[in-house]
Amino acid sequence: MTDPIPDLARVRAFLRPWCDANVALDCLEVSHVTVGPSGPLRALYEGAGPDGQVLRLVAQRVGADEGRRLEAELNRSHRRPDSGFVQPAIYAPELHLLFQVFPADRRLGGLARAADGGAMARLLEAALTARTGGARLVRVAVHVVRYKPARKCLFRYEVTWADGPAPRRPAVVYAKLARQTKFERTRDILGRLRAAARGLVFELPEPLGTVPELCMEIFSRLPGVHLFTLVGDTAFPRLCERVGAGLHDFHALPVALGWERDTATTVAHVTDSAAEFAALLPAERSRIAALGLALRAALTALPPPRLGLTHGDFHGDNILVDGTRIGLVDLEDCAMGDPADDVG
Repeated sequence: MTDPIPDLARVRAFLRPWCDANVALDCLEVSHVTVGPSGPLRALYEGAGPDGQVLRLVAQRVGADEGRRLEAELNRSHRRPDSGFVQPAIYAPELHLLFQVFPADRRLGGLARAADGGAMARLLEAALTARTGGARLVRVAVHVVRYKPARKCLFRYEVTWADGPAPRRPAVVYAKLARQTKFERTRDILGRLRAAARGLVFELPEPLGTVPELCMEIFSRLPGVHLFTLVGDTAFPRLCERVGAGLHDFHALPVALGWERDTATTVAHVTDSAAEFAALLPAERSRIAALGLALRAALTALPPPRLGLTHGDFHGDNILVDGTRIGLVDLEDCAMGDPADDVG
């Protein structure tokens, strides 16, 4: 997808014959666009789905021959989706777009099974057996928390045990599915951080197991609301003070990860981001290019930082507040880097 994203009216009109009459296509909106140096790569469309669920489709621009091949491949490997579409993949020759109806995702091969409560009952039961003593699962309700096409998906599973709830039988677990390279790199991060985090201001999720065949990590739920939802609260300044102290202590944890986010990595990130913004705002292309050049020059002129543990995606939506408790989540991007990057 290097041309502008097609008008929503055209997308909705194309999709109408491919779904049941009660599918609310008029509610379908673009929720995320992945952009590369040449322009948009793919778009995620979301809207109201059946039974309170969210309808999700991914559009990727491909040529006719490739589009038809991928359409046939996906339709062979995936069953009809529950969202009211007649098939999981649809190629639109007039738009040059391949639509993939969630959970069809050719880059995340395990996504369809992860979104199937029946399939996940057996897999979660096996993955959690060391914790539960072999307790039997009888039902899994699946909720998609966040989906990034071709990259990862975060699930919340509400689980029902044959013998009822108990301290060692959680009623809710979270799970993150990723591409294999990401899974292999991140699967041990949470456990290593938890082992070193005694006395830390932040509470961290507890790792509960993995499902390697799906490239999935399972971890506990942390209670609370996102810090950014409390900006109007009189306690917000004090909360920020505690978060700052917690981040300082987090950076000091005696954990050395095997991958780095050094100056060269940051410069490459600035280059990619400048290209993305230029594609989204073509009228500002020259100003964005100049700013990107200035940022890269400033970064390369700095002395190399002393690398330490960093979170990599530190912001208020990854901080949960529950009374006096503060939780920190989304730790998959932790790496050795410049701690200042977490507060920049």
